[in-house]
Amino acid sequence: MFTSFLLFLLFIFLFGIVLAVLTLRNLYYRSGLDQVFSLFRKQQDPEKQKNSTSSKHRGGRNRHTKTDSGDILIDTRDPEKANQKIFADNEGEYVDFNE
Repeated sequence: MFTSFLLFLLFIFLFGIVLAVLTLRNLYYRSGLDQVFSLFRKQQDPEKQKNSTSSKHRGGRNRHTKTDSGDILIDTRDPEKANQKIFADNEGEYVDFNE
């Protein structure tokens, strides 16, 4: 009787650990920490990043930018679209100022 009670407690303990691990994993991905840590890994080992398969080979390239407040901006646009000019060549440059 006592051993079955101990086995039951062990089962409950293991079930609790599995439940806690799954909850923490879910929070890790929902909070975006996986993206933050992947940015740190890319900064720490740029040589490894060059040798690995990048998203550029899949047809697109994601650009990550970290703001001063700590937010991470992810740009998933094509490089051609992201770098296109929004003003004409003669707009906004060298405007003559008359006083």
